[in-house]
Amino acid sequence: MPRFRTISCLVGMSCVFICAGFAEAAHPFHVSIAQVKHNAESRSLEVALRVHPNDLETTLRRRTGKPIDLDKTENVDKLIVEYLAEVFVIKPAEGKIPKLKWVGKQVDVKHAWLFFESPAPDGVVGVKFSNRIFFETLSDQVNTITLTDGDFKKSINCTKNRPGAVIREAD
Repeated sequence: MPRFRTISCLVGMSCVFICAGFAEAAHPFHVSIAQVKHNAESRSLEVALRVHPNDLETTLRRRTGKPIDLDKTENVDKLIVEYLAEVFVIKPAEGKIPKLKWVGKQVDVKHAWLFFESPAPDGVVGVKFSNRIFFETLSDQVNTITLTDGDFKKSINCTKNRPGAVIREAD
């Protein structure tokens, strides 16, 4: 009987550790953070967007119907840019939405940093920002955009109900 208890205890503890590992892998908070900085010299917005790599791979896999590995899939950068063009919108007060210029990515186990630029000759004021990344796959996704333009700093949270905002100087 003591042997059975020991085995039962070990099996139970193993299940707890395995489940804890799955919970960690599933990462219970679904957030992205975009750091947007106006570069007056180049008259552009420089964007560094941090996402969870598993969420990005899952989303791209659903879009393409093919397995995606951010490090190994051929033309994965093209797939990312196409997706970003749909979900991360930077619209100047005057004019149409400019094409994003891809700079590159850095991927590790916990984070994927996506780097891109958008023309913005007049800075961030008056520009509409919208970040709907992963809204189609994660119902609780929240996307934060932090903006810097000289001394001007602003942060906005994008949710399914409020995916973006126009930046006003008085905000």
